[in-house]
Amino acid sequence: MAGTLFNINNSNTQAFIGTASGSTVIPLPQGGTTASAVRASLDDDGDVVGTSDVGGWIYTSGETELLNNLVPIGWNIIAALSISPNNGLILAVGSFNGGTVEYVELTPL
Repeated sequence: MAGTLFNINNSNTQAFIGTASGSTVIPLPQGGTTASAVRASLDDDGDVVGTSDVGGWIYTSGETELLNNLVPIGWNIIAALSISPNNGLILAVGSFNGGTVEYVELTPL
């Protein structure tokens, strides 16, 4: 399961992965101060996608990476909403060259 921790002292949020044996806080993406993950944001390999104050991100192999660093120049990925459980397809929200914000499907390489 993936979810979001809420800090009532400073209103920051941070994403986490929870298992039967405990939970792990997901590191914030570079430059971020808040991050969240929702239901359907965890795949079978343990990769998690989510949203932060600096854009959509993916947590994989123990590292958090902004999706904007992984897509072609011109794209601005605002949020990652879900990841397919078995093939890594990511449903995100973004725009190309400042155009209309729309749903996009990101395919892993």
